[in-house]
This record gives sequence, structure tokens and C-alpha cells, in this order.
Amino acid sequence: MAVVLSEYLKGRDNNFNLIRFIGAVTVIFTHSYALTGKTAQEPVFALTGFLTGEISLDIFIITSGFLVTSSLYARKDLVMFAWARMLRIYPALIAAMIFCAIPLGLLFTNLPARGYLSDWSVYHFILNNGTLITGPLQYFLPGGVFADAPFLSVVNGSIWTLLWELRLYAFLMVLALIAWRTNWMDSKRLETYLVALGVILTVIHIANRIHPFYQGGGTTSTIRFGSLFFIGASFYVLRNRIIISHRTFFAVMAVLVLFAGRTTLYFVLMKLLLCYVVFYLAYVPAGWIRMYNKLGDYSYGTYLYAFPVQQALAVKFPGIGIAPMFFASLAITLVLAILSWHLLEKQMLKKKEGHVHLRNVLSRLRLVASPE
Repeated sequence: MAVVLSEYLKGRDNNFNLIRFIGAVTVIFTHSYALTGKTAQEPVFALTGFLTGEISLDIFIITSGFLVTSSLYARKDLVMFAWARMLRIYPALIAAMIFCAIPLGLLFTNLPARGYLSDWSVYHFILNNGTLITGPLQYFLPGGVFADAPFLSVVNGSIWTLLWELRLYAFLMVLALIAWRTNWMDSKRLETYLVALGVILTVIHIANRIHPFYQGGGTTSTIRFGSLFFIGASFYVLRNRIIISHRTFFAVMAVLVLFAGRTTLYFVLMKLLLCYVVFYLAYVPAGWIRMYNKLGDYSYGTYLYAFPVQQALAVKFPGIGIAPMFFASLAITLVLAILSWHLLEKQMLKKKEGHVHLRNVLSRLRLVASPE
């Protein structure tokens, strides 16, 4: 049965929570190979040239572009939108950075507790990584924390992607501000911007793979993440025109399986077809699989805590194997993620109405119009 994507958006029940959680788990899976020095043996990488965690990161960004664009259109209010994004990102991030810096850092530093806690770099770690805006990301803690780990001294190597997420949110807000400056109810201009950016950045991303003109650095990440984010946004914009069907999904999967290989062609196919797979899986499978939504959204907490947990295990148990690393780190991380969701993230999301107070503060500073 073929249905346009917009029909699925009429309800709130979907599989995004489960998709993101599985994605976070596959990042643990990929890092289990990397932390044991066997990245090349990672099954998906050996077959396709893509790490499983790399594909999951692409999926995170695609879904982020889709969902935050949906949120922006639903609210038509940049202050409310920004407040909702802050509540989703910062409380759990700050808590995770405090966890890394204080109990975990104290456990693995070579310094005495007083010396460690009096070192300002500990607090710079919390501030810079917890805000993403006060300074460059800080991956190290004093006293040789994780100095013997496979990723030398890196306390949390996953947070760099959050900085790109924040930049993309900010850029989306700027685009909305420009597009809606004369008429806040006219969506056509913003829709044009989003689709154009999705197409242009994807073409550049693919072209850079075929004939590299940017290698490494921020420009490459800008192209990659921008392409994925705005393709996700474009799927929302074009939701009334995109047909989701079993036949198309299985055809896409057949192409991805048939042409699997570490080739440029497969890179192109993945970049063009992955998004369709994501949205089919997000909306079509139903029934018992949706029961996961009753548990909670553990993906963000899993993503925040997995890397330091795996580094700690690698230091405590030198020579640990791939399977023990994966299952032990998953179990520990899941406990932390569940606590993060139920004790912090879920509670913070209940405070979305607090944007009214934020608007009052901004209006006093004359940064926004006074609320009516």
C-alpha cells in the first residue's frame, strides 16, 4: 500500500525513539571494535566501507533535520523552538560532563583528590563541553585520565557531533528568521531554502567523494552534516509528495544489498537512499514494535555515556575482547541512560512552557518584541 508521508505525520506514534536507540547501540558496537584495535574487522565496514556507527550517525542527523524542522513549523515561534532545543540538549549534556569530570575523573586520575579538584581544567571541561559555546571542546582531564586507554586520554569522544547539531539548529533558525521576516505564516520561502540546501550540499558531498577538493577539517563535516540535516528537512517540506510504499522500500533495500561494496558507487547510493529507508522504518512497521515508546527515549543518554564507559573498561581490563567490551559497556551505559531519561531528561521536557519567561527576559533586553 502506498501512502504519502504526510499521512503518517497526523499521529504522534512512530518508531523514531527505537531507531535512535538502536543507532546509539550500534555506535557502542563500532567503538567495541575500535577500542580493541580491530576496526577493520567490523562486519559492515568490511563489506561496505561504512562503519555501523557511521551509518547510525548519518541516521541521527537525517532524523534530526526532519524532526526539528517539523517542530519549527508546528510552533512558528523561534523563542519557543530555541527553548525546546535547549531543554533537550543541555540538562543531560551538563549532567554527563559532570559525571565524566568528577566521579569518573577522580577514579582514573593520577592526582590526589584535592589536587585534581583544584585544577581549573576540570571545570573548563564541564563548562566548555556542557555549553558547547564558551570555548573549544575539551577532551582531556588532568592527571592522565584514560592515558592508557586506546583513545589516548580522550574522556568523551562522542560529543563533537553535538556541536554540529547545535550549529545546524542555529542555522535553521537564521534561515527561518530571514524567510519569515515579512510574513510569519508564509512558509514557501523557507521551504525553498531548505530543499535547495539539501540538494546543493548533497551534490557537493558526493562530488567531493568522486573528486576530493576538501579533505578533513570543518569544511568536510559541514558538507556532510549539512547535507544529511537538510535532506531530512526536505523530506518534511516535501511530505505531501513523497510516497512511502512497501514496494519502493524493498527495491531500495535490494539495491543497497546488491551493490554493497567499498566503492564510490555504493557511497552515492547510500547517501541518496538511506533517508528513504529511515522514514519507512520510522512510520510503517507498527504493532508490538511501538511498545518501546512506553519505556522512554534512552538514545541520548546512551550516546552521552557510552564512550567514557568504554574507555574506563578498556583501562580496567586491558586486552578485553570485542564481545565482553560490547555487552559490558552496553549494560552499564543503559543503566546510566535510563536514569538520565527518567530523572532528568523527561522532567526537563515538561518545562517547555518556560519559554514564556525566556521571552519576557529577552523582551526586557529588547531582543524580541514584547509578548501581547
